[in-house]
Amino acid sequence: PYTKHKKLSKSYSAEDIKNILNSDVFILLTNKTPGFGSTTELGVALAAFELTKKPIVYVVGDHIETNMFYFHPAVNLRKTVETVIKEIK
Repeated sequence: PYTKHKKLSKSYSAEDIKNILNSDVFILLTNKTPGFGSTTELGVALAAFELTKKPIVYVVGDHIETNMFYFHPAVNLRKTVETVIKEIK
C-alpha cells in the first residue's frame, strides 16, 4: 500500500519520526511477527534516548524474543500496558 500512496507515506513517516523525537514516553507493543515500521520507530526512540535521555522506552508484551533491541539497556520490558500506565503517572 505504501507505493500506491507515496505522498502520504512520505508525510506520515516524517511526522512519525518528529513525534517520537518530541515524546516523553515511547511504548512498543510486541507482536509475534515484528513489523518493519515498529522496528524503525524503536530505533528512533533508542537513538533519541542515547542523545537526550528521552523518551522513556517501554517494550510491552509476551513476544520479546523477536528483536535483540528489546534488550537494549534503555528499554523497560513490561508485560502489560496497565503496568506502564501505573509507572508513568
